[in-house]
Amino acid sequence: MRRVVLTVALLFVAAGCMFAQSGAAGKFAGYWNGVLSVGGQQIKMEFGIMESGESIVGTMAAQGQKGIPVDVTVKGDSLSLQVKPLNMTYAGVKFGANVMGTFSQNGFTTAMMLFPGKIQRNRPQAPKAPYPYVTEEVTFTNGAEGSQLSGTVTYPVGYEKMKPRKVPVVVMVTGSGLQNRDEEVFDHKPFAVIADWLARNGIASLRYDDRGAGKSAGPLENATSKNYAADAKAAVEYVRGLKKFGKVGVLGHSEGGTIALMLAGEGIPDYIISMAGVATQGVECIVWQNVALLEQQGVPEQMRSDYGKALRGIYAQRGKNGGPVAEAEKFVQQMCSSEGLKLPPQFVANLVAVASLESPWIDFFVAYDPAEAVGKIKCPVMAVNGTLDMQVPAENLQVLGKLLPPNAKNMIKEYPGKNHLFQNCTKGNSLQYEEIEETVSQDVLQDISNWIKEL
Repeated sequence: MRRVVLTVALLFVAAGCMFAQSGAAGKFAGYWNGVLSVGGQQIKMEFGIMESGESIVGTMAAQGQKGIPVDVTVKGDSLSLQVKPLNMTYAGVKFGANVMGTFSQNGFTTAMMLFPGKIQRNRPQAPKAPYPYVTEEVTFTNGAEGSQLSGTVTYPVGYEKMKPRKVPVVVMVTGSGLQNRDEEVFDHKPFAVIADWLARNGIASLRYDDRGAGKSAGPLENATSKNYAADAKAAVEYVRGLKKFGKVGVLGHSEGGTIALMLAGEGIPDYIISMAGVATQGVECIVWQNVALLEQQGVPEQMRSDYGKALRGIYAQRGKNGGPVAEAEKFVQQMCSSEGLKLPPQFVANLVAVASLESPWIDFFVAYDPAEAVGKIKCPVMAVNGTLDMQVPAENLQVLGKLLPPNAKNMIKEYPGKNHLFQNCTKGNSLQYEEIEETVSQDVLQDISNWIKEL
């Protein structure tokens, strides 16, 4: 997803790619996987260790992220891994076919065993070739901002026998964070699954890599939702210019759902589908998101409340500054003291990091209120949320419903027992996207295609 940013710092976040230190990989060459137990969560981690000339190249993957540098040292039966950006180390010794070792990060230490091989994940909904429909690799540009975007047009089954002007098409817009055209996370490919479903139900689609991801390029420095919305607008214009389809809609997930609302407010698409798009001012979503996560982790109510108040204060100050807070640590300490906020040191440290963060994206997101754009929408809107979404609350739909102008074709629906990815889940595993085999719930897919065909 370019997922809504969580500002609460978890013990372990993210993961890896490639990087080296001199030595020979020896008996550690290949892939290794293990499970880290943290606060009741089971975090799967994967390392790849291989030789590149006289150096060792280490790769790491965890929590759906890739690209963190890993320094690798091998000495006989001993293995040492260091991930400097995360202040994380792992030291182990070969024991039979496995590696027995110790994981350490920020004062937390625990035993962890690594097993040979890659993490195997079952994704039964992932489309598999040969497909009963035609796909086409395409490129288009957002000339005003210099984005060169690459994507896939998926034609519906039997398109060659259809009347082109009667075939609806959907442009898909990803959530927060750099995403490829499939919106891939934890080996789930939600947009590929949706495109496949639509194609089997008479609907075309375009999904594309975000600028800076996959095969797309474009300026990333200082990019905000407004810039990504401009890319989405270029995608709509490109599809419309093909003259191969009828009504052109936008389906956006998370931040992409908000972008769909933005474009609809400008009268650009013929219809939109907002999947967990944020309809409130961004700060409301971020504060709710953090407090909800703390609640799930068992943090006492007063502490959760104090943390939420502190976040509001920080974002208010960032808004006044137009960016990071000067002397962030001093500001946070004074704010907590004057407001009587009682927070443990690790929470205060995280607040300092939030206050000092250099991120035009987060500043735009926090300040942006979609109310004006939503009030101008004339096209049909389908807006959906899961009741167990821990990133965008389902109550978001109530706000959207009050803001939207009346339209008999609008569909606003809350799905019980579904999370931010619209997977069926329980409250206890709502954030464990990796552990859930389902990518997108079947009833959500069915509702999307039915609604489009009834327009």
